Amino acid sequence: MSRPTGATAPQNPFSALAIARTDEGSGDFVTVETPAVRVAVRLLDDYLAPAPEESTRRQSREGNLVAIVGDHGTGKTHLAMHLVHRATAAAPPLVVHPFYLEASSNTFETLYRGFVEKLQQEDVLETVRDYYADVVARDLELGGDVPGSQFTRDTIAGLRGRELDPASVVRGLGLTDSRLARQLRQELVTVTRKQQFGVALTLLLRRHEFAQEAWTWLTGGPPSPALIERGITSAISGEQMALEAMGVFAYFYGRRYHRFLLVIDELDRIAEVHRNADRSATAAFRKMFEVFEGAGAFLVIAGVPDLLDTLGTNVRQRIGHVVTMSALDGAAVRRLIERTNYQHFGVSQLAPFAPATPELMAKLADGTARQVIRLCYQSFRRHNEEQAAAITEATVTAVAREQFDFPSLESARTDVRRVLNRHGLSYIRQHWVGAATEPIDFWVTVGSREAGCAILMSRSLISPDDLRAVEQQVRAIRSELPGSETLLVIDGYVHVDLRDQIRATIDSEPLEFIRYSFEDDFAARVKAALGRIEGGQAGTASDRMLERLVWLNQQQSYAQGFAERLVSRMEETRAALEEQLNTIRTELRAGPAPTGEGGRPSAMPSAVAQLFEHALARLSGAVLSLDDLFNPGVSPYDLVDRRTMVRAALRRDELYAAVGVASLLRGLVEAFRDGVEAWFDLRTPFGSGQVRLKPAEEDKLIQLCHTYEAVYENLPVSRLEELPAVPDDGSVYDDVDQVSWATRRSGVRETFDDLGRAVRQAVLQATHPPPRD
Repeated sequence: MSRPTGATAPQNPFSALAIARTDEGSGDFVTVETPAVRVAVRLLDDYLAPAPEESTRRQSREGNLVAIVGDHGTGKTHLAMHLVHRATAAAPPLVVHPFYLEASSNTFETLYRGFVEKLQQEDVLETVRDYYADVVARDLELGGDVPGSQFTRDTIAGLRGRELDPASVVRGLGLTDSRLARQLRQELVTVTRKQQFGVALTLLLRRHEFAQEAWTWLTGGPPSPALIERGITSAISGEQMALEAMGVFAYFYGRRYHRFLLVIDELDRIAEVHRNADRSATAAFRKMFEVFEGAGAFLVIAGVPDLLDTLGTNVRQRIGHVVTMSALDGAAVRRLIERTNYQHFGVSQLAPFAPATPELMAKLADGTARQVIRLCYQSFRRHNEEQAAAITEATVTAVAREQFDFPSLESARTDVRRVLNRHGLSYIRQHWVGAATEPIDFWVTVGSREAGCAILMSRSLISPDDLRAVEQQVRAIRSELPGSETLLVIDGYVHVDLRDQIRATIDSEPLEFIRYSFEDDFAARVKAALGRIEGGQAGTASDRMLERLVWLNQQQSYAQGFAERLVSRMEETRAALEEQLNTIRTELRAGPAPTGEGGRPSAMPSAVAQLFEHALARLSGAVLSLDDLFNPGVSPYDLVDRRTMVRAALRRDELYAAVGVASLLRGLVEAFRDGVEAWFDLRTPFGSGQVRLKPAEEDKLIQLCHTYEAVYENLPVSRLEELPAVPDDGSVYDDVDQVSWATRRSGVRETFDDLGRAVRQAVLQATHPPPRD
């Protein structure tokens, strides 16, 4: 049965990508209630519920820390955004400050930048006014500048109820503004537990004086001279200070009728980087959790299940509740379809899906929300193309076999080959065994042994017929190559009802090709299989040594080739980066050309120039110099020593990537320096004195510094640790040189991490000289 002739095909209501929207202002998405959703929502509702003690100015409400964990595509981000939207819709008198952050980088400093980008100055200012209203009301209660009266009591009530503007009350009653400002500052210092933040938040009320300067600092900018005079001497930078700053806002918002909800999605990115860094990283996580709990905030962290192990036992104990994402069953898929239809068409119905299709999609996708939605989308698309009356089980099965949402089998084989090469494993492609009708995709050998590890690769396994070819291959392997291991990699859907049969066929769990985690999982499974083979068929000592030498040679060959490809890729990146930076230079230098035969001298102050000179000096010795090899003034003996050292360095694979990073870093700093120099030349006519910055000029300066920081964040600076110590002056290399270079390079990262902030601060100090007496 088909759709009536001439009928318009309905719009596909399902998402093609099935990726959760993180737009905090949009709530037009469907949430299906599952056990995980019910638990998370209950925890949030308990947090939002007004407490009796909120009739007083402060409260003792405790915060909560919730971890949402699940594999990729299970709906973690969707659930997190559902909590954000639910908190946003909380009814008065509650004031909720919800924030969603994605750990797109691997540092807390970048996370804080994302946080402050979502802060609204008016929202922060309104909260400061609330504090100020309490300060003024308390002062009036204690007598202050105005004696008690009915008018005073009415004014106090108006301030407590947020019906009166505290600044207007202060002006109207002629109260001492400076005294109340000091009280406000002390109140905010007490609340935030940080002197600098208490001062900056107080200055936000000084709209015509310091408000913008205070806001610039709070959002990551350098302190102005006015702020420096008030004790704010450095920008919010570094991991520790970024964490402290987020904790400050948790305390700041954690007050009467206020709720602070912070969601940090994909925290595993940061946690994985810091896992083996040092103990301070673990302490930082624990401190962050303690601060948010003590501030009465609701902190949600989301990530893959490994996140909990990565955080460590001590940190994990601070987590109040762990919500594990639930798989969607047939009933949940049915509700998903019905609610999606209702949202788009105004009718809550399963049609055009047939009654049996939700259960089939749940089993094909193993309950993974993203795969279910993609099956819905592709089935609906096919339904429209064929103009069919309904989406049947046959439609869903056909869509699953088309594998729209999976890479090609050849692409998956390429990834397998890359992993095997990277780990130096010997293998044979398309290896035929016995009477099998299909070859083994990869036969991983174990020295001279007959047994090995057979890697079979398959597309979607939906029906028992799909499994017959795999069963035949496994029988041939067991018959012809006893003692071998079999690993099945499935690139596609696997029907839940076939999983037991698959496990019985290959005596192990199949490995699904999911790019997020495939490499590590695959390598671990193959090495475990090879270990079992070696343990079951022990060879002689010479056999084992030969196998080890072959393995080392393969790894060395792969590493050399990888290094060469990496250098080539970095050169391409450098060229693209240079092109972008040249564009920036051209824009900055547009304007009147310099006059005079020799051009005009740079207007960049020496304090700023010294920052760049110091940074470039840090790279001294980083780029291997070959000049002395061709210097006729070098003695023959020194030349031989020099040549030997250089050749030894060139044989180290890690040198090439490290030199590439050093060259890119040098080019980035030089381009940054040229841009700042051009900025000075444009704003300061030659021969003129210092002039305070105009807003447009300061914006351009901040843009330059942010450009440097954005590019620098993407450079693998850790590669510099792999540079060998080869003196550039032609001297003989000894252990002292190694220690000297290790000492010099220890400060390299610190210098370049801080360069953007240091330049901003130095320029602002140079262009805002202190007032003369």
